[in-house]
Amino acid sequence: MKKSVSVLFMSGLLCLMIFILWKSEYRNLKNSLNHSIPSNYSSLMINQLIGDMHRPILIHFFDNSCQFSRANMKHLVSVSNQLSGNVIAVVKGIKRIEINRLREETGFIILEDNSGEIFKDFNITSTPVATVWNEEKNLVFSGNYTNGITMCGAADIMYSNPILALKAQQKKSLIPYLVKAPGYACEI
Repeated sequence: MKKSVSVLFMSGLLCLMIFILWKSEYRNLKNSLNHSIPSNYSSLMINQLIGDMHRPILIHFFDNSCQFSRANMKHLVSVSNQLSGNVIAVVKGIKRIEINRLREETGFIILEDNSGEIFKDFNITSTPVATVWNEEKNLVFSGNYTNGITMCGAADIMYSNPILALKAQQKKSLIPYLVKAPGYACEI
């Protein structure tokens, strides 16, 4: 009798743990699908952010409170020499000394947005997420880095959707069909 109650209790506890993990995973995957640039985004907004740059630009949105953002930024830094001059990172929750280190290490333009105004202007509801803009400042990609199966890692970040879209724009070629899959993200 004692043994069966113990087994029943442990089974219930295991089921509860599985449910909590599933719910957390589902929320993190669902957050990455909720992002889209508002159709009424103003060209003034993008002009203020990109300025006189007449080249394809990837805007990376980063929130330091998100574990997936922190992992993603490390991978982005690892390929920064291939992307330098074409990346603007909009960051939230990073100390100024860290921002300066990232600027030096990557060559990225880094904009501090602790108030969340730029995130809000671009309808960013979760991170990590990226947008890619062509030379004419038209949006060509908006979404996450992952293929939905795994978190984008250092070995495969160059094959992630935003990087492929940026590379296609740099070569002035058509953007390949990019499957928008749910990825890991944190709600802002």
